Amino acid sequence: MSRPEDHIIIRFVKGEATDEELQVVSKWMKESDANARTIFELEATWHRLEAQKVASSQIEQALQRVMAYPVKVNASQPARAVGMRSWLGYAAAVIVLLVAGAAILYNLGVNKVSNATMMVAQAIEKTQQMVLPDGTHVWLNKGARLRYPDQFEGSERQVELEGEGYFEVTKDSLHPFIVSNDVMTVKVLGTKFNFKVDAKEKTGEVSLIEGSVGVRNSRITDMVVLMPGQKAEIDQKTGMLRVSEVNTRLSAIWHDDLIPFENANISEIARTLEAVYGVTVVLSDGLDRQSTYSGSIQRKGSIDSVLNSLRNTVPVSYRISGKTITLY
Repeated sequence: MSRPEDHIIIRFVKGEATDEELQVVSKWMKESDANARTIFELEATWHRLEAQKVASSQIEQALQRVMAYPVKVNASQPARAVGMRSWLGYAAAVIVLLVAGAAILYNLGVNKVSNATMMVAQAIEKTQQMVLPDGTHVWLNKGARLRYPDQFEGSERQVELEGEGYFEVTKDSLHPFIVSNDVMTVKVLGTKFNFKVDAKEKTGEVSLIEGSVGVRNSRITDMVVLMPGQKAEIDQKTGMLRVSEVNTRLSAIWHDDLIPFENANISEIARTLEAVYGVTVVLSDGLDRQSTYSGSIQRKGSIDSVLNSLRNTVPVSYRISGKTITLY
């Protein structure tokens, strides 16, 4: 496919792309490593300039002019596509020139200084629920610690999390929501996800439930865009980032103690119970394996209580023998 239109790429880089635009850019990125690196480099340039407090309108104007500029290898040759690194090197030079004036204005003190006060919330003995200044709902798992401003200012809504948290982010296309720590950074392009970091082991994982997010190792600029049902795992010690297809809703059961089922047949229900309770579920002959069920069951300490609740909806009986459950 041809390169997405410039305004779509810019919206993607800014974190303002619609779901349809996200799919277009993601598809183009997957076609080649060069395409992916082009987007990553543009995003890195955008964030570097933002960090220098250059106005987003100035950066956007620069990107538009760079992408529209005809590049020639030399005066005797017609304009043609050049290597990605050459193009980005040229782009960086143009952007620096275009935004230099804005950077100088900032250094002279034209931009206002932030008045935000940093706050800290910590879940010590049990799960804690809170609402951030922008209306975002956050659940902190036991031991988690969240650092956030008492008011969000600037072009991004940034928080820092240690431990595990579940987020339902208020949508604001003009102000992306970013969760970060020493292991990884997540740029929210959607709404619901589970974020978990083990600072001691330098590992982290993000499970996307709804919407879309960009995930990267905090030490590199490459960002992977997740879609619902995908989980990203990062090992900072090895630099590995692995994406897998999983039932991501199971990652967030801790925040509301509800086991979700969505158009699940008896086989899928059995696999879910195995994952949540660490048991083996055996299906006997004669069970209806075609019918599907949707809803949620309250997670309880005993799987026996859950099975009793389950059979009020699903026509099954059960037998428990140690760690093995037989449904019939």
